[in-house]
Amino acid sequence: MKEVRTRFWRFTGFLAASSALFVTSPALWAQAQQTSTPLSSSSSSSVPEIYEQTLPRVWVGLSANFSPLKLFTGSTSINSTTGQIISTTVANGEAGGGLNINLHLLHNYWLNVGGAYYFGGYDRSNSLNDAAGTLYVERTRARMFDFPVLVRYTGSKFRWSRYSFYELGGALRYASSVDVHETAVDTNGYFCCAPASDIRVRKATGGVTIGTGIVFKDDFGIKSAPEIRYTRWLDSTFAGPTVGTMRNQLEIAITLGR
Repeated sequence: MKEVRTRFWRFTGFLAASSALFVTSPALWAQAQQTSTPLSSSSSSSVPEIYEQTLPRVWVGLSANFSPLKLFTGSTSINSTTGQIISTTVANGEAGGGLNINLHLLHNYWLNVGGAYYFGGYDRSNSLNDAAGTLYVERTRARMFDFPVLVRYTGSKFRWSRYSFYELGGALRYASSVDVHETAVDTNGYFCCAPASDIRVRKATGGVTIGTGIVFKDDFGIKSAPEIRYTRWLDSTFAGPTVGTMRNQLEIAITLGR
């Protein structure tokens, strides 16, 4: 009799527990659905995490720039009739530095306004091959400032990396502090005076720029943006028989900012 009573109470407890679980299970299921909904919606969002969640609307950085195709070109010209030799050697400043300002415009678009500084020039000699052994020497140095204004696209289309971007826009190059020194030498030494330089200098010229790169932020809040840019300049800053500036410019740059 005691064993029967024990089984009865066990069965009663099982029924009570089963009933309670049956009653509370709809509420638990609804609660689980509510908690899982934000997770599914956030995971299906198409917002690029790196641009919309970690980068501020405006950030500024310093850049280090390198132009592997050089800035100036030089050559040698020989007059087969008179024997005159004009030769130019370039003093290229492939490395430079600058400042970049990045402003978030719309969902997938940023505005990049920058400035880069380069220093370079050339040395040119003009041997007249006359009886006096006349030689004209010209030394020119200039500061070059490039100001690109670019629109960056950071959307998911054509993306080659989670952090990649494409950019397109225009650029302005300005040549400042153009310093020209000329000397004249013959068999008797220095004399006055060397003729005026025949090198044309255009201080300002425009260009079209395209590029691509990546941008990311580390755990310390430092933003890094390595990129490659190509600029087609509409005109040469320096132009002459044996002197010129590259109109096709390839530039490798990295920007660091906080």
